[in-house]
Amino acid sequence: MRAPLYLLALLSATDARAQADLERLVQQLAGDDHAASSSAYRELFDRADPALVPWIQKDIVGWKRNAQHYGVLLLAQLTQNQPKGPTRAMWKKLIDAGPGFLRLAALVRLIDLEAERSTVTQLAAELRALPENERAGVLYLLHGMNLEREEELFAALLSWLHPDASGSTVVSVLHRLRPLASRTAALRAAVEPLAKSAEPSARAAALAYLTGFEAKHAAELAALLRAEPVRLGPIRGLLDGERKLPAPLLEAIVATLPQATNEYEVRQTAELLRKQSPNAGVTELRELLVHAKPELRAAALEALGLLVGGLDQKILQQLLRGDDLSAALVAADLLRRRDDPSGLEVVLIAQPQTLEHQVKHAEVLSRFRDRRVGPRLLELLDHPDARVRTAAWNGLQQLMNGLFPYRRFDFATSGYAPNAAARQSGIATLRAWWEAQAKPR
Repeated sequence: MRAPLYLLALLSATDARAQADLERLVQQLAGDDHAASSSAYRELFDRADPALVPWIQKDIVGWKRNAQHYGVLLLAQLTQNQPKGPTRAMWKKLIDAGPGFLRLAALVRLIDLEAERSTVTQLAAELRALPENERAGVLYLLHGMNLEREEELFAALLSWLHPDASGSTVVSVLHRLRPLASRTAALRAAVEPLAKSAEPSARAAALAYLTGFEAKHAAELAALLRAEPVRLGPIRGLLDGERKLPAPLLEAIVATLPQATNEYEVRQTAELLRKQSPNAGVTELRELLVHAKPELRAAALEALGLLVGGLDQKILQQLLRGDDLSAALVAADLLRRRDDPSGLEVVLIAQPQTLEHQVKHAEVLSRFRDRRVGPRLLELLDHPDARVRTAAWNGLQQLMNGLFPYRRFDFATSGYAPNAAARQSGIATLRAWWEAQAKPR
């Protein structure tokens, strides 16, 4: 029996709208706006629609680097359970499209599918030939490769550690190869000459790696950091580990805190120091509490809250009721960690104006386990910014599971996703369930 014409027309219109929507998202993915591209990627990833493959494959060669990155991730996701023959053909076509990031990414995927030595050899040759300014940005593609087993790939990366290597290249190679215990001798031999590099960033990275072998390298790095505190940022991760850093180097790292220009630097340096000593940097962090930049004050406050004796209840209560919203939010969160929920009232009535404060507000609010939090989180599920929505979504799930452990809600079928274009129906479902469970019984 044939379907009625109106039904066929309806299905045809639905298909056309779905196709137009996919086309719109792919265009957004390939656009110049990085935030919009990232948002489109998240939505397309959630959809996992196989119809995307030809759309991406058709134009990905002409996309910019960040869009190609997202495109490769989507192609890998959408073809992981597909027949190997067509999938191999797809990646080989991208390899033939030309040199650069896309070629390397396709070779890595092809190795996963074929495990042929000739493909590994081809990838090693491509890595050696890659221009210096592109090297640091592609190394993550080899994340899943066993470089203790793959001699050719290890040797190709080792060749990047030449006298004229850039600091970003040296840092990225050291981060990737440092954990390989069986390669330590070869890596150290390649890095030793770079301790005298004329490029300060490359020299700092080499010294950071070599501090684990000889005290003289730690002393040289300490001198370099005292002269140029800015050198710490890129190499901080190379100093993080089980080994104890010599006191002069630790003091030089502490001395970089007053020179920090953003909250990330404060947090990361404070975390490195905390692993080394229970009170290293306390004085410098306290001085940052009166810094002109509110984000630095908040970062210092968070760092002090993790240190024994870094902050007392009196200081936290003063900050909680002060005029600095960033500090008040952090203080409320720190008090909560100490089983003191007195900051919740401040968080509930807060009306943050800047996007940065709105994100922080959602994150702090989502950590409280109190019924008064639910309505605010439900409101934030439709916030214009995806970071706020995601924080509220994660917090709401934890809140509902924590408050109602025996009345489980199936979040997967709620119809809500932070990155979905249409969210109202899912929010209405969540709100109805919350109101039914949260009302007095």
